[in-house]
Amino acid sequence: MRSTAPTMLLLSILLIGCQRGRGPSTEPMSNETLATLSDGQVLCSIAADIQALRGSHPQLREFRAAKHCNPDALVIGYQYHCDPPAGGAGWRGGTPNPKPDGIWLHLDFHDPDSTAQIHTQPVVMPRTFRQRDVMLLVVQGEASPPLGPELEAILQRHGVTSGR
Repeated sequence: MRSTAPTMLLLSILLIGCQRGRGPSTEPMSNETLATLSDGQVLCSIAADIQALRGSHPQLREFRAAKHCNPDALVIGYQYHCDPPAGGAGWRGGTPNPKPDGIWLHLDFHDPDSTAQIHTQPVVMPRTFRQRDVMLLVVQGEASPPLGPELEAILQRHGVTSGR
């Protein structure tokens, strides 16, 4: 099977080019547009909107949609100014620890039956996209501007729903 990574990269570049100098899109994706895009393309579009937040969120200054979105694995992964994981139980024991100006971000679309440890967290907002569950985990340093409201708005605009 051919990789769709070059197509995803091109889509991300086009989306980013359209948004240069602005924040993320504020218009929801239409159902017609969503129907034409693969899950990986939608995820890269989400990444492009996250990239557009760099001007107001310094912890995202090194975020690049083309680099941090993996459309084949359906994952956006990013860390900035983080110390190595401290160890211990649960997902926090295995994730980097942001410095005061840092962030660790993980967003994925996955099978609802996944038993991966990162997908079995008991206290997260349940989210879905099409037939997949969505995992969003963010750990920010105390000096980083909060990213939560903007991330929620971006996810909603791309058809991600919250709750069950």
